[in-house]
Amino acid sequence: MAAKSRRNVQWGRIYVQNTLSLVSRLIFKDRRAGKLAVALSVVVALSACMETTDQAAKKTVVDDTLRNAALEAEAGRNYVAALSHYRKLWADDSANEAVFMGIVRNLRYLGSAKEGVRFLLANKEQFESRPAYHLEFGKSLIAAEQSRAALKHLTKAIDLEPENWQIYSTMGIAFDRLELFRKARDAYELALELSPENPKILNNLAISAAMGGDIKTAIDVINKAARLDRNNVQIRQNLALFLGIDGDTKNAEALARMDLDEDAVRNNLSVFESLRRK
Repeated sequence: MAAKSRRNVQWGRIYVQNTLSLVSRLIFKDRRAGKLAVALSVVVALSACMETTDQAAKKTVVDDTLRNAALEAEAGRNYVAALSHYRKLWADDSANEAVFMGIVRNLRYLGSAKEGVRFLLANKEQFESRPAYHLEFGKSLIAAEQSRAALKHLTKAIDLEPENWQIYSTMGIAFDRLELFRKARDAYELALELSPENPKILNNLAISAAMGGDIKTAIDVINKAARLDRNNVQIRQNLALFLGIDGDTKNAEALARMDLDEDAVRNNLSVFESLRRK
């Protein structure tokens, strides 16, 4: 986008230079007041046009830089920086849905889901027709411990975008928080119909099974997720947790040591043992 803007600026400068040259020849060819006035007015108009083009191009470059910085910060889990970048973009373009969602999402990542809910409500009129608005509203309400209210928005999101697996998976999380494990499983299975063998959905389904007391199923499902996404630390440590609860402390410890320091490993082993005894 920035390269395209620079090309547009270069083209604009060449266009103005050529036009000025043409106007100059017109002035020298005929210096009568009428034509001179017309020529000078063209020069002024073109100069103003060039200034506007330069300003627009600079703004585009700045916006692209901020947007890339926000995405990079978020990918690196620097949510404070990401939120700051998104807010700067929002101050300049309060109709941008992607920027709006970026603010709400990073507030949730920072543990400020309630502030995200207020921001969602403040911009309801502008974005409530978008499925992403209701999906993010549902996620924020779950994070704010309002899972029952989240279901209303997630149902609306499904009405608007019934083929989006993320909505069903998020609905499963809401049902899990409400300890409605059968409904949660049904939601995850619908998500898997739309996105088969998706490790994120399988991870959520495994957690749901474990929360419902079916640790064997949880291990089977999380093992499948781990095979599909071998580099996912969260999935690997969930597998370690489930194995530890099931009494397989040797393999649980080996998995824990792949990602955690010694103190964390010892703490996890203690947790595994206490959970297993319950």
